[in-house]
Amino acid sequence: MFDSIIYFELIFGFILLMFGGDFLVRGALDFGGKRRISPLIVGVTVVAMGTSAPELVISVLSALSGHPQIALGNVMGSNVANVFLVLGLPVLLHPILTRQDGLKIQAHWMLAVTVGFVFLCFLGF
Repeated sequence: MFDSIIYFELIFGFILLMFGGDFLVRGALDFGGKRRISPLIVGVTVVAMGTSAPELVISVLSALSGHPQIALGNVMGSNVANVFLVLGLPVLLHPILTRQDGLKIQAHWMLAVTVGFVFLCFLGF
C-alpha cells in the first residue's frame, strides 16, 4: 500500500512538473510578447532564472543550515545533468557539426577545469 502511494506521488509530481514547465514557458513568451522583447532574451533571462530558482533555494538553505556539501553536490549534479541531457543526449541521436573557431580549445579548457575541480574536492578544499 505504502509503495503505491510513493509511485502515485512520483507520477503526480512529474505531471505537475510538465504542466508547470509548460506554463512557465508560455507565460514567459506572453510576457515578452506584450513588452516587445525578443523570445531569445526572454528565454535567456526569465526562463533560465525560473529553472534555476529551485537549485538556488536548495543551495542557500543547505549552506545556511550548515551543510555546504549539499549545495556543492547540487551545483555539480545540475551541471552534469545539463551537459549530458542537453548536449550529450542529442549528440547520441544526431551528430552536431560545427565550424566554430576555438571549439577544441574551449572543450580542453572545460575538461581541464572539471578535472581540476574534482582534484580540489579530493584534497578537501
